[in-house]
Amino acid sequence: MFKNINPVVRLIVIVDFFINSAFGSFGPIFAIFITNQVAGGSIRVAGFAAAVYCITKSILQLPIARFLDKTDGERDDFWALFLG
Repeated sequence: MFKNINPVVRLIVIVDFFINSAFGSFGPIFAIFITNQVAGGSIRVAGFAAAVYCITKSILQLPIARFLDKTDGERDDFWALFLG
């Protein structure tokens, strides 16, 4: 299935998989840190922060990606990555 893919692209996909897995496993530990170490922190605050992040990412990711794909050049890609 992955034999015809460029080795560099294959490596990037594998690394991206492991990075996303690491962030997924780090989330519950961060929520415990928030509830124990931050004044006023609770599981509700951690869940709300995660929900706001996911909703914001879902709303903004596709329109920004479509805009960056339609425009030519690397300057807009650089600034999107820098500001993101």
